[in-house]
Amino acid sequence: MGASVYTASVPVRGSRRPKVVRTFPPPRKRDVPLNSSVVIVFSEPVDPTTISSATVRLQTRGGNVVPGNARVMPGGGTTVAFTPSAPLARNTDYLLSITQGVADFEGEALETAVAASFQTGQATVGAPVFVDVNPDTVYVAGATYQMSLTVQDAAGNALIDQPVTWESSDPNGLTVSTTGLVTPIV
Repeated sequence: MGASVYTASVPVRGSRRPKVVRTFPPPRKRDVPLNSSVVIVFSEPVDPTTISSATVRLQTRGGNVVPGNARVMPGGGTTVAFTPSAPLARNTDYLLSITQGVADFEGEALETAVAASFQTGQATVGAPVFVDVNPDTVYVAGATYQMSLTVQDAAGNALIDQPVTWESSDPNGLTVSTTGLVTPIV
């Protein structure tokens, strides 16, 4: 008695691989503005050195690669924007491809490659009208917290590189950096 009947071991990964949470425009979106940037949100911060024209690519359905710049946006490292060098063509099908060459800071590759198609319309994005702050409420207890935001036009299109100023409603209790890092004053 007291002897082991069955012993098993199961390997457990120390971390999860990053995933694409959403893209803008979302898959199969129609009437995308011609001067849109493409936005990719990941489940965790990604290593900026893995973001390139080889890992984030926009092309027409005919296979023509769209020249542009893909970069990690400030404010946490979970958002990447691809900004085309010129406006997109009217009424054209596009395919956004994100390869498993994208990795997090631990070197974990993207869980699966992602492809999202969309079609442009004939209009362009408008002026900034709406700001979506994420999260809208934070309870900070002795730690820092990174805020993020998305600026949108009246049609809900994401606008990239809009000037933003962060400030605290209680500067004696909290400070906010120029990138949205909230720090309590203790």
